[in-house]
Amino acid sequence: MATPKIRAATAASPSALSPSLPRALSSPPCTLTLVASSSLTRDSRDALYALFDSNMAALSAGTSMAYTPRAKRAEMFDPAARYVIARETGTGAGAGTSTAMGMPMPGALEVDADEGEDEVLGFVGWRFDTEETAGPRDAEVVYLYELHLAPRARGTGLADVLMDELEAVGRRWGMEKVMLTVLKRNARAVRFYERRGWAPDEIDPTRVARDGWEDVGADEGEGGDDAGVAEVDEDENEAWDEAEDGEELGAGSADGESTEYDYIIMSKALR
Repeated sequence: MATPKIRAATAASPSALSPSLPRALSSPPCTLTLVASSSLTRDSRDALYALFDSNMAALSAGTSMAYTPRAKRAEMFDPAARYVIARETGTGAGAGTSTAMGMPMPGALEVDADEGEDEVLGFVGWRFDTEETAGPRDAEVVYLYELHLAPRARGTGLADVLMDELEAVGRRWGMEKVMLTVLKRNARAVRFYERRGWAPDEIDPTRVARDGWEDVGADEGEGGDDAGVAEVDEDENEAWDEAEDGEELGAGSADGESTEYDYIIMSKALR
């Protein structure tokens, strides 16, 4: 159930969520803009989905985070979804107008958002939500659903920039932690998150199966449960997805002694 704080954060304008956006980066040359999914143009939605699909189709095939286009689009463009998008500057018909995903910067020349938008170099997507914990109450969290980079943006530091923006939004709005779910097979993505201070959450099913529900959470605070995937290359800067909401598919023996999950629920405290 959404708390007053979750409702307030979800209803907040982009400028209230992150007063520093939009802003320009010099490396890679791009503009960062925060936008609600309901403000995305059709072409913008197609561009985000295309980048997601190019990164995730092969990685998620045959896993608990496999998806269909219709279901994934519904999840990505849910009204509660928010995005920080990095648009390459100096390309397309909108070059020089400082537009990003149909959201012109103050003072920019107005152009048709569906015509010649600059190329998406990367994006991070999330929702504000409550998640269960090992304790008696739920936690107020930022749940990371998507983190993706175009191939030529990898190794530029953009993934860290996008993650910094996400975590700053969560802290500004008083969330307890940021959460995601990542496939275990994506070891490089797991290492990226670990480098940034993430660890298996108190409700991660593998951790619960190992430690017992009653013993987890004493050292981490609250946690959450959703679904996600990450797709990453050799260095720390990569493309992500957080797949179908709420899926917890695993294979276990009939007596429950050896349950295997193909994902990890990870979190990082924001307080």
